[in-house]
Amino acid sequence: MILVWLLFNPAPDTTSPQLAGMLIAFYIAWTLLTISYAAWPTDLATDQENRTRMIAWREWAGVLGMLGVLASPVLIAGPGAALPAQLSIMGSTLIVLLPLAVLPALIMLPQVKPERAFETRRSSILDGWRLVRHSRATRTLLLANLLSGCGYAANSATSFFVFSNYLKLEPQYSTIMLCFMVGMIVGVPVLMKLSLSFGAHRGFTIAMVGSAVASLAFVAVPEGALYLAIIANTTLGFFTGGYQLNLNAEMVRFAGEDRNQSGSDRTSQHLALLEMTNKLGYALAIGFVYALLGIFAGDNAVLSDLPNPVLLALGAALPALLFVGSAFAFHSTKA
Repeated sequence: MILVWLLFNPAPDTTSPQLAGMLIAFYIAWTLLTISYAAWPTDLATDQENRTRMIAWREWAGVLGMLGVLASPVLIAGPGAALPAQLSIMGSTLIVLLPLAVLPALIMLPQVKPERAFETRRSSILDGWRLVRHSRATRTLLLANLLSGCGYAANSATSFFVFSNYLKLEPQYSTIMLCFMVGMIVGVPVLMKLSLSFGAHRGFTIAMVGSAVASLAFVAVPEGALYLAIIANTTLGFFTGGYQLNLNAEMVRFAGEDRNQSGSDRTSQHLALLEMTNKLGYALAIGFVYALLGIFAGDNAVLSDLPNPVLLALGAALPALLFVGSAFAFHSTKA
C-alpha cells in the first residue's frame, strides 16, 4: 500500500534508481500476493472443471478491476486532467479498493480441508528446478507461457507506435485500447466455455491462433481507418481472454496431480514458476523490441520516424509467430 502511494505520487526529486528500487519492491510484493491468490482454486474446487470456471471468472473480474482503475481519473476528475493528477487518482483508487477486495475474501471464503493431509515445507530455488527437470509437461507448459508472454509483450511495446505512426490514429489511441479491454471482458467467458467443452489444449490453441490472426490483421488496416483498427484490436482483446486462463488452469492441474502423487503440496512453487516465466517473457520481448526500435530509429532516436515495415514486423508478424509457437508448445503437454 505504501509503495502504491509512492509510485503513483512520486516526489519531484525522486531519482531513477529510487524509482527502480520501488518498482522492484512492488513487483516482489505483488508477485507474492498473486501466487497465493492463484493457488486458491486448488483448495476451493474439487474437480478440474470447477477450477477452470473459478480461474476464468477470476480473470474476468481482474479485467473489470483494471478497467475501473484506468477509468477512475475520468470518472473522478473528468476528461482532460493533468497526468500527475490522473496518476494520483489511480493510486488512491487502488489503495481504497485493495482492502475492500482482499479482506472480504479472506473472511468469507471457506477454509477447505483436503481429504488427505499433505506435507508443506519451506521451498527453495532448487525445489523449483527439480519440478522443471523431472516433468517434461511442466517444461513445455512453461515454454508456452514464455512464448505467449513474449508475443503479448512485443505487441504491447509497439502498439502505440503502430497506431500513431503507421495508422495515424494517435488521438484515438485511448479509445482503441478501451475496446481491447472490452474484447477481453467478452472473450473470457466465451473462451472458458470453449475450454470446458473441448479441453484446455484446444481452447488455448483457439486463443493463440485467433490472437495471431488478429495481430496480422493490422497489416491490412489502411491508414486512418479507425473502425477497422477498433475491430482488429477488439478481436485481439477477445482472444487474449483465453491466454492466462488456460495456462493457469493447466498448471493448477499439474500441481494437483503432483500433490496427489508426492504427498507434498507444492502448488505455490508451480505457480511461482508460471509467474516467473511470464515476467521473463515480457522482459525479454520488451528489451529486444525496444533495442531494435532504437537501432532503426537512427542516431537521433526519433521513434516517430520508424519505417512501417519495421513496426509491422515487430508489432504484428513477430507476435503472431510467437502465438503460434506457444500453441504448439502447449499442445505438446497433452498426455
